[in-house]
Amino acid sequence: MFYNCYNEDATILNYLFGYKIIKNNQCGFPINALNKVTNKLEEKKINYQIITKDANPIIKDYRKRNNYHYILSKAIDYVDFKNKVEWLKTQIDQIQDVEKLERFYNKLKDELFR
Repeated sequence: MFYNCYNEDATILNYLFGYKIIKNNQCGFPINALNKVTNKLEEKKINYQIITKDANPIIKDYRKRNNYHYILSKAIDYVDFKNKVEWLKTQIDQIQDVEKLERFYNKLKDELFR
């Protein structure tokens, strides 16, 4: 069994744990990882709710000390960076000609080290 997270929560868990985001912007983790996840959320002072079918919700609220939006901002930047790296890898993989690859590399290097 798994716990599922959605939207921004999934983005945060991807950032903190590397959990893969799948369709509909969701991710999941196994039940036996719950302590690891909640410990990290508490360490970072991120509010959370755990909702199950057969129990009352578990709610942690740091009120004014909550870092949810700060960590979310960092997570969005991280995901954006990962997407750019993946795009770059795809572009490189599509270059079939060694000379074109060399030109691409030199342009990139020139831009990075101006």
